[in-house]
Amino acid sequence: MAVLGFLCVGLATNSQWETDDRNCGILSGMNDADLLFAVALGLAWWGAFALWFLRRAGLFPILARLWRGSPFPARVAAVAAVAALSVYGGSKSGLTNRTDSASSARIPRPSGLRSGGTNQADALRWTAFAIDGDAFDFSVAWPETNLAEYADLDVFHSETLDAPSWRWIRRESVWTEDLSADFSVYGDDLPYWEEVVSQRFRVYTNEVVSPFGITYTNIYARVQSLSPLAPSSGFFMVAGQHDADGDGLPDGRELSLGSNPLSLDSDGDGLDDGVEVSWGRASADGLSRWIDTSTATNRIVLLPGSDDGATSLAMPVPLFLFGRTATNLSVNANGLVGISAGEAPFGDGHWSNDGADGIPADSPHSASVAAFWDDLRVRQDMDSEVSVSSIQRPAGWIAVVEFSHVGFHGGSTNDFVSFQVQFHENETNTAHVVFSETSGRGTGASATLGARSSRDDGVEYSYDEADAAFSGLHVEYHFGCGADPTKSDTDGDGLPDPEELALGTNPSKSDTDGDGMSDCAEVAQGTNPFSPDTDGDGIGDKWETDHPPFDP
Repeated sequence: MAVLGFLCVGLATNSQWETDDRNCGILSGMNDADLLFAVALGLAWWGAFALWFLRRAGLFPILARLWRGSPFPARVAAVAAVAALSVYGGSKSGLTNRTDSASSARIPRPSGLRSGGTNQADALRWTAFAIDGDAFDFSVAWPETNLAEYADLDVFHSETLDAPSWRWIRRESVWTEDLSADFSVYGDDLPYWEEVVSQRFRVYTNEVVSPFGITYTNIYARVQSLSPLAPSSGFFMVAGQHDADGDGLPDGRELSLGSNPLSLDSDGDGLDDGVEVSWGRASADGLSRWIDTSTATNRIVLLPGSDDGATSLAMPVPLFLFGRTATNLSVNANGLVGISAGEAPFGDGHWSNDGADGIPADSPHSASVAAFWDDLRVRQDMDSEVSVSSIQRPAGWIAVVEFSHVGFHGGSTNDFVSFQVQFHENETNTAHVVFSETSGRGTGASATLGARSSRDDGVEYSYDEADAAFSGLHVEYHFGCGADPTKSDTDGDGLPDPEELALGTNPSKSDTDGDGMSDCAEVAQGTNPFSPDTDGDGIGDKWETDHPPFDP
């Protein structure tokens, strides 16, 4: 009887299991009628148990005399004490896992949740979850094997599991040797937080398996008010840098894009997912990749004594960008380097850094590297220097832009950084950044390390993160061609993405030159998809095509 009493009141003060329309075992709160019924039932069971125990122990006659001789307030207090004991016992019974916004109680997580791969034991796994004020607190652990995969953990969120659209929330850098980490996601990063923040809400957890066999957890939030419950739900996923199909895109990133993390070419268009989408990877082999340019005969010194200056020059080595020849190299004293097949992607200024999506890459066919984007200064009192060289190696030519012992505007002589941006002739849409020395502000506390092209979103290694840059760091950036890895014809213009890449047209823009004719129509007509006036007669291709016998 006592056990049943605990059960009933425990259910009243916590939550009961309920299954939603996806049969995912989501927990749901009880309504007020269920609450009153469960409390009454629990007290009834406790009363019956007390009568049975007292009779068996021979104490009932004694307590009956005490009860009849007690004043009314004492009787009320006794009943209240029994009710409080029942509720307290039920709340401590551990039968449920409800967590309110004002609580920081931990919800244990089962082990074995995978970020990718096929070995359940060799995987990233959840260990605990909690709500603490306006923060969602997570605990994760990982095995001792493949530690490099867990140095950076990406957190994603989706409002639904019906055709989920995973949104990247944050990246957590951890010490892999610890084999575990705790971190938080704040409510204002979530789309439904404004609905929840002013009301009581409940959060529950459950495991869900994706169509690709990758397991993640969900967080189910429900607004509770005087009106009927208005559900608002969301799902979290934490993933390491595991890349099951080897296309350069971590499994978590592929899930956020909707591509298949177990397929090199999700849409079957002949282009690897890693060619269609921008990505990057980091390692600690930077010193071995550092190139000594001091004896290069074609070395050019740029921007002596400059603070916010920039310059452009001809690309010193043959290089291709999105199927076209990159002809222009741009260098800004604030740690920005860009290549383009036309006008420069940026000019002077840019002393104030921004996130990766704010990296300037404004000309139509360009890519920019924020090698170390900060308020740098080429200080002559520190022997600072910026130079460009071309070095021949057995595999081909390499263009090297070097920032040597560069200081900071307003910084001390202990604030400096040295790095190179390398473009290899035999690589397409790729840039390498290597660091040889960092000190003070030169470790990245106020800098952006990332890249962005005119075709795709930015790729970010760090943003205003101290100790992100270090001697020996090597960051490799790959510029995606702008195609959607889930569609064979991203812009729907009739030209498959591989053909657009071969032509150099933009697969995410149906009319690359903006003349009113789609790229597919221009190819069929024989006009130039990069020029609105192919024959240069002052009359646009579109008008001439629509008004025969004019010939565009």
